[in-house]
Amino acid sequence: MKTMMKLSFLIMALFFFSPMHAQLTKSRVSNVSMDYLREQGYAPKLTDAGNISFKAEGSTYILRMSDNDPEFLSLSLYGWTFDDDQEKARAYVAANTVNWDKKMGRVAVVEEENCMYFDTWVLLRSADDVKHFFPRMLTVVQGLISSFREEMNK
Repeated sequence: MKTMMKLSFLIMALFFFSPMHAQLTKSRVSNVSMDYLREQGYAPKLTDAGNISFKAEGSTYILRMSDNDPEFLSLSLYGWTFDDDQEKARAYVAANTVNWDKKMGRVAVVEEENCMYFDTWVLLRSADDVKHFFPRMLTVVQGLISSFREEMNK
């Protein structure tokens, strides 16, 4: 029985003190994200708010992290400004349709800036999860934009 107890304690200690279970912080997630984006050929830049901006296919995306919730990671893009109130009204309907159809992200009209907002998010277990989730996050946001454009052009 003592051997089993010692073995259980050793396994728990290895888990809690292993690098895989290292404390998540915004700084750690940011560093891993910057390195990963560089490896993938992007040119990431740290924003004044401590997030990361980068360009992909001509658009500027923001990778957001949180001081209060280091497990949270979001990828967002602002775009599609409105020419008039009629187009903005159609955008509300299109955003609602896309949000109903797509479950991995969000499309919203940003009244204050007269534009659209597209984003998706994940919860990380380790900073290295960025490498696993990022490609899917980018695909999701690009899919939201594509679906929104389709709805707007109907």
